[in-house]
Amino acid sequence: MGILKACLHFLNEYKVDLIFAVVFAIIADTLRVGSIVRAGGRRIKNKLSERSAARLRKRIAQLETYRNRINSYASSDKALYLNMFQTVLVVLIFMCMGAIVSILSLLQGLSAPNELNPVYLFPIILFALAIAVAASALKIAVLDSRSKISALVAELDSEIANLRQKLNAYAEK
Repeated sequence: MGILKACLHFLNEYKVDLIFAVVFAIIADTLRVGSIVRAGGRRIKNKLSERSAARLRKRIAQLETYRNRINSYASSDKALYLNMFQTVLVVLIFMCMGAIVSILSLLQGLSAPNELNPVYLFPIILFALAIAVAASALKIAVLDSRSKISALVAELDSEIANLRQKLNAYAEK
């Protein structure tokens, strides 16, 4: 009973720290090629698409489009570099917009910076968007070698083949 009490006390005392640890662990996992979180998301989408033949066709088309985009990175480094350059520009635009809005809101002197004002939330949202775009770009930047790209394409091909089998089973019914 003492161990249970100690565990509950630990969870209660460090709950905010544990939440941050879980969030950062999920973020770190999504940044690698064989991400469990992204694979789980694809599996959930595949399971939801099994409810009807139309959804299966739509999901197969989505996976084929994604596979073709990933395949384009294997055929030429130019596509990967252009995608990364575009992402860097979007992040810079969001950061500049956030800086401009925060400077303008301070220059207007709407309220003291320590008071909560919705005007001060807009730059935070813009900076958060910049972080989100940069994090999503890391998913693509991780595909830095042909072996990683071919492994992801093979995984996508197997998912597409599995969904086509299920679509054929729908057609036979």
